[in-house]
Amino acid sequence: MDSHPPSPLEETDDVGALAPIFRRQTALERAKARDEKVRECQTRVNSDRALLQMLNHASTCTKSSRLCPIRGCADFRMLWQHARSCRDPECEVHPRCVEARRVLEHHAKCRKRTCPTCAPAETLSMLYHASLCKKKVCEVAHCVEFRMLWQHARACPGSDGRCCAHPMCAGVRRLLGHHRRCGDPNCVICKPVVTKCKRLFEARRRLRRTDELAS
Repeated sequence: MDSHPPSPLEETDDVGALAPIFRRQTALERAKARDEKVRECQTRVNSDRALLQMLNHASTCTKSSRLCPIRGCADFRMLWQHARSCRDPECEVHPRCVEARRVLEHHAKCRKRTCPTCAPAETLSMLYHASLCKKKVCEVAHCVEFRMLWQHARACPGSDGRCCAHPMCAGVRRLLGHHRRCGDPNCVICKPVVTKCKRLFEARRRLRRTDELAS
C-alpha cells in the first residue's frame, strides 16, 4: 500500500496549532476571490470601452457596410439606431440594447477623473490629436471618429439646452469645459495633454531655430 506524507491536519490534534494553517488557507481564499473579482471588473471595463468606441464610430460612419474597414460596423450601426430611441428597461429586441444604453448613460453622466471606462485623459489626448491632424489616412487608431467628434462638439447646438443624440457629445463637451477651466498643474486628466502641448511647442521652436540658422 502506497504511503503518503501526512498532511498538517493529520500531524496534530492540537486546535491551537492548527489555527495558523486555517488562517493561511483563509487568506489565500480571500486573495484568490479578490483576484477573480479584479479580473471580472477589468473584463467588463474593457468590454464597455470597446462598446463605447464602436458606438461612437457607428454614430458617425456614413460608409456602406462593404466599404467600412471597421469589423462589425453595420451591426453596431443598427444597435446605435435602436438604442437611441429605445426606452424599454428589459428590451429583448436587440441582445445588447440594455448594455449599450447603460454604457451611454454612464458616459453622459460620469465625472470621475480616473474612470477606466470613459478614460477622460485618453479621450482628451485623442481630441487634442484630432484637432490638429490633417492627414487623410492617419495611423492613429480612431483618429477619423475623434476628428468628427471634435468637429461635432464644437458646433453642437446641445449647449443651448437642446438634447443631443450623439453618444459621446455630452461627456466630451463637459471634458473640454473642464480642460478650459482647469488650473491644477497635476490634474490627472489635463496633465498628459499639457505635457504633449509643451513637447510640440518645443519641437516647433527648435525647428524654427534650425531654419533660421540655415538661412
